[in-house]
Parts: sequence; C-alpha cells; structure tokens
Amino acid sequence: MLDPGLGKTSSYLAIFSILLERKEVHKILVAAPMRVAKTVWPVEAQKWTDFAHLTVCDLTEKTDRQREELLKRNYQIYVINPESAYKVFNPEKLTGVQGARLTNPWGFDMFVADESTRYADPSTQRFKFLKPFLHFCEYRGIATGTPTPNGLYQLFGQCYILDEGQALGEFITHFRMMYMHPHPYVQHVYEMNAGSDKAIYERVAHLLLRMKSQDHLEMPELIDNVIEVDLPAEVRVQYDRFERDFLIKVLDETIPAFNRASLGVKCRQIANGFLYSQEDRNQGIYYPLHGAKLDALEQLLEEMQGRPLLVMYEFIADGQRIMERFPQAINVTGSQDIERVVRDFNAGSIPLLIGHPRSAGHGLNLQEACSDICWYGVTWDLELWIQAIARVWRQGQKSPFVKNHIILARNTTDEGVLKGLMGKNKTQQDIDQALISYAKGKHSIL
Repeated sequence: MLDPGLGKTSSYLAIFSILLERKEVHKILVAAPMRVAKTVWPVEAQKWTDFAHLTVCDLTEKTDRQREELLKRNYQIYVINPESAYKVFNPEKLTGVQGARLTNPWGFDMFVADESTRYADPSTQRFKFLKPFLHFCEYRGIATGTPTPNGLYQLFGQCYILDEGQALGEFITHFRMMYMHPHPYVQHVYEMNAGSDKAIYERVAHLLLRMKSQDHLEMPELIDNVIEVDLPAEVRVQYDRFERDFLIKVLDETIPAFNRASLGVKCRQIANGFLYSQEDRNQGIYYPLHGAKLDALEQLLEEMQGRPLLVMYEFIADGQRIMERFPQAINVTGSQDIERVVRDFNAGSIPLLIGHPRSAGHGLNLQEACSDICWYGVTWDLELWIQAIARVWRQGQKSPFVKNHIILARNTTDEGVLKGLMGKNKTQQDIDQALISYAKGKHSIL
C-alpha cells in the first residue's frame, strides 16, 4: 500500500524475479485496471535492467481464442483487467456465480491484484469469481496507493485476497457483526463501532505495508486553488426552484428529480453548465444552460501562458463541451494512442489535456512538463481524487509546487461535494498514519 511514485510495480517485479529464480512460482497472474495493464506492467518490466528478462503478456481486449493461444505460450507474467479475469480462471463459459466451480487450467501459482480497491466490495461479481480461485495460488499480493478511500470496511475484501479471511473473517457479515452496526436511519448502511479501528489495525498490520510519499521522497508543495464562479441570474432562479420543487423546465421538457440522490446529480450538472434530457438520456442529449465554468477555465488557460494543464471532468457532456470551446484540447479518455498522447503532453506540446479520472487517474505519468491539474467538476470518489492528482504530484516533478485548481459554482452542491471529499481525505490520512504506526515492528523494512 504505497503512494503513487513509490514503486509498487517495480517492487512486485523484484518479488516475481526472486520467486521465479527460486522456482517457488512458475506462472503469475496480475489483475489491473485496463490502462495500467496495457501501459504500465509491460513497460515497467522493460524499463529496468534487473527485470528485462521477465516475460510479460497483456491479455486485455483479446478474443477467447487469442487468449488461449497466449496462455499456451508460457509467459511468466500475464496481466488482465479484473472484469475479464474469470476467463483465465476457467476457460469454459460460466452461466453465473452461484454453483460455478472455478478451475486453474493454466497453472497459475501466484496472483496479484493491482489497484486492489477494485476488490474491496465482496458483493461484486469480480470478487465472487476470484474468491474460489485464490486457494490455487500459494502466493498472493495486493497493491494500491489509496487503501481505504471510503472507510476501513474496504480493507475486508482486499485482506481476504491475502489470507482468505483469517484476519478479518471469512464473510462480510461476520466482519459487520464484529466491527460495525447498522445506521440508525439509513437502510443497508453500516457504521464502524467505537474502538473497532484499533482492533482492525492490530489484525491486519502483519499483512500490509503502508508508505506515504511525503515520508520517503522530496515532494513538491501541493497548493489548492479554489476558483469560484457564480451561476447566471436566470440559472440561479432555476437552480433554487429545482432544489425546492424537484422539478425543472428546460425549453419544452419538464425534468424531474425522483429522490435526493437524483436531485444531487442533476444539481451538479446544472452547476457545470448543462442538464441531461430525461427523454433522451440514453442518447446523451443535453441542454446547455451556461458557460460560467468554461469561462473560468478559459481565464485559467490564459494565465497558464501555454504551460500544460491537465483537466479532469465529471460527466461525458463536460468533456464534449470543453472540446467544443477549446478545439486544441486532447481527450485522453478513449484515446486510441495513449502512449503518443502521454509522450507529447510530457514534451509540452499539448497545452490542454482532459480526461475522466476513472480512466485517466491511474497508470499515467504526466509530471514531466505539467505541474497544474484542474477539476472542472469535483468527484465524490476520494480514490479518483487522490489518484488523479498523483498523475502530476509525484516523483520526478521538477516544479517546487503543484497547483490543484478546483472550479466551484458558488452556493451549489459543488460546495457540499468538496466539503464531503475533504472530510473523507482527513479520515484517510488518519487511517494511513495508524496503519504506518501499527506496521512498525511487523515489517523489518520499517
């Protein structure tokens, strides 16, 4: 559990190299997000002289026949995305999770979950498919820079990969009974019991190594810059009425919010300057409402004076509207040639690179020419927030400071989202320090 830039991938490559040389393992499976699987693992292995002898095979985006042929070639390390990993566990088509019996036909004896928070929720299909496969692998590992972005309960699924429930219980229901209690007002939501955090730290300290960049690297100063904008007067009236009545009329369409969650999402769209049509939402049709955030982004770009800027957006329509206003921008999300885009951006030849943090927030090193990141819309997800910022705030950053620009619509849900995110971040920092503290004495490296 190392911060971005501290060498999670190279550390595991070193472990692989040692275990392969000792013949303690013969074939390794790594499950990593698509972009990380395609652009990080194969490149990282070739970048280091010590690991150039390791053979790495990318199994993502392959047909069943192509995948089977590659598996027969006996590479040492195979990398695949979590959503497709079950196809490696069992080559036969699985009709469902219940009753499915996973096998290990290709002889994998080590498994590593990269960005292991993808397995934090034990109710997901990816976790249920993985669970019976684990006992085939004597060696197992996890890697993430953001172990608990939404709370300590996220350690359950990740630690299960390591010890099949020895530390925190075999089932999530057991974990909740021991460490949590039902929320008094919200159904199906659980809260941590007082003092349970210390008990959990004691149980998992021998499994996890937590290291922070600030403790081990000379990191530049991270400066938050909140850029506030006001909604135009007409949109302000619509916004306030929508919050009150859960109904808004745009042109000839009346758009409802069915509950508070729906209201929150739509209010964030209005704050960003648009609203999706309810009638044509599957087609992504939207109504432009204002350009306050686009104007703020334009002013920021003028201040940048041609220096590269990385912009994260929340909704697909945000990306479309940014591209319409700034035709020179490159959208890394969905790009067919990511390596070229990253190379050009790091060379300083792309002044504006945009992307969604879910696809552009992992596995990209964008710090060589850029020291500014901008949030066109703030995400609720702390992991995406931390990982996206780490694309530029990381080892190798030449600037003495990194600016984190946040374009915020005043007196809107933007403020609530940012406040909630900062609260999560404070909790994450507390958890980080506790994990580091409890791990001392458990790991000789510390």
